[in-house]
Amino acid sequence: QTYIMSKLQSARASLQANPSEDPLENEEQLVDQLDSASPLCRYQYDRMAEFLLSLFDPLVTQLQSLAGQGTAMPAQIEVLEGELAWLVYIVGAVVGARGTSRSSEEHELLDGDLCAKVFQTIKWIELRQSLPNGTASATLQRLELALLYVFQYFRKAYIGEQSNVTSTNLYTRLAERVGIT
Repeated sequence: QTYIMSKLQSARASLQANPSEDPLENEEQLVDQLDSASPLCRYQYDRMAEFLLSLFDPLVTQLQSLAGQGTAMPAQIEVLEGELAWLVYIVGAVVGARGTSRSSEEHELLDGDLCAKVFQTIKWIELRQSLPNGTASATLQRLELALLYVFQYFRKAYIGEQSNVTSTNLYTRLAERVGIT
C-alpha cells in the first residue's frame, strides 16, 4: 500500500509542479516500477486488490465533479488524470502478473473487480473528450495508453493462447459489474 501511495503522490507532486514532466513518459522507468509493483501486490492479493479498488471511486468522482462544474479546471483535472493513469497502469501490471503467481477463484473475482473499474474509466475518457481541449490533454493521452497497457495484459492473462483460465469467474464478475458478456 505504501509503494502504491508513494507512486500516486509522486505523480500528483510532479504534475502539480510541472505538468509537462510526467513520470509516465519515461517508459523504461515505468516498466521497472510496474515490474516491481506486480509481485508485491500479488503477495497479499486480497488486501491489495481491495486497496486498489478503494482508490478508483474517489478519483473518478473528483474528476466527474470538476467536469460537472461547468468551469473547467484543467490543472486539477490533469493531476487527477495522472493519478488515475498510474492506478490503471498498476492494475495492468497486477493482472498481467496473474500467470506468474498462484491464482484461485477468489483472485479471478478480484481481477474481475479491478478490470471492471478500469473499463469504467472509459466513460470518463469519453466525457473528457467532450470538454474544451479534452482531446489535446497530455494526461488524457497517458490515461488512454494506460488502458491499452491493461488491455494487453488482460488479453495475455485471460484471452490469448497462453492464458490458462479454466474458470469463468472473471467473466461472470465483468458481466455483473459492467455488462460485458
